[in-house]
Amino acid sequence: MKKTALLLFSTIIFGGINAQSNDSTHVKLNYLMQSNRNLQKDLNEVKLNLKQCHEVYRAGVLITAIGIGITGIGAYYNAEGPIYSGGALILIGTGTMIYSHTYIRKAGVGIGADGITIKYSF
Repeated sequence: MKKTALLLFSTIIFGGINAQSNDSTHVKLNYLMQSNRNLQKDLNEVKLNLKQCHEVYRAGVLITAIGIGITGIGAYYNAEGPIYSGGALILIGTGTMIYSHTYIRKAGVGIGADGITIKYSF
């Protein structure tokens, strides 16, 4: 009877300790998994913003190149219309290239004392 009571008592005590350590480990594991998901979400957002920056910048370069071509044709033929419209396209393209850098700010990428840095909002 003493052995059975002692065995039952030790099972309850050690089972409780084991359950507590499993719960603690489970909580830590859930925390790590959640922080990993949050980090992946932040990195995907950074990638998306940098990709948008690249696409908008590329469109600005294309518009500027078309404007330069039209301005060159107007200068070659000495016509004012193509020169003005090409100049307007150059300004629009340059503005688009400048605007594309707002996506870098949204991505949280900057230059710090240690080089290129990425900041996360917590």
